[in-house]
Amino acid sequence: MVEFGDSRLPARFWDKVQVAESGCWEWMAYRNHGYGYFKMYRKLHRVHRMTYEAWHGEIPINLEIDHLCRNKLCANPTHLEAVSHRENVRRGLNASYARNSATCRRGLHAITPANTRTDLNGKRRCIECKRASQRRYRKRERAKLLAALKGHDND
Repeated sequence: MVEFGDSRLPARFWDKVQVAESGCWEWMAYRNHGYGYFKMYRKLHRVHRMTYEAWHGEIPINLEIDHLCRNKLCANPTHLEAVSHRENVRRGLNASYARNSATCRRGLHAITPANTRTDLNGKRRCIECKRASQRRYRKRERAKLLAALKGHDND
């Protein structure tokens, strides 16, 4: 059974954890790239990996820990699952956003068959965003050309 404050982890570990309404054990101390870190034996350890290993054992090779709650600061072992990298990416927020979104990734244009193309990697691309990007590029190039021509007039 999983219990907050369990003796499998040091007492000073639990001083840095706060239980949220969602049941997440949120890390309140050092964080980097959205993940919590705990220093033990002169080495930083990712908090979610520590709690997973304390309750479930060693993480199998070629697997990584997925936060089922989608909260990277959560250390609750019931919210963690060892999965392949491919599965972790498939479940990720960006993957579900890309599959289910009604607008382009910038949120400016509706995703419709007429306004969307799929690239060679299977990613959806907004045609309107692409056109706007091309207009900005052409404007910058014209400005560079005009600046270069003005520089030659002074010679």
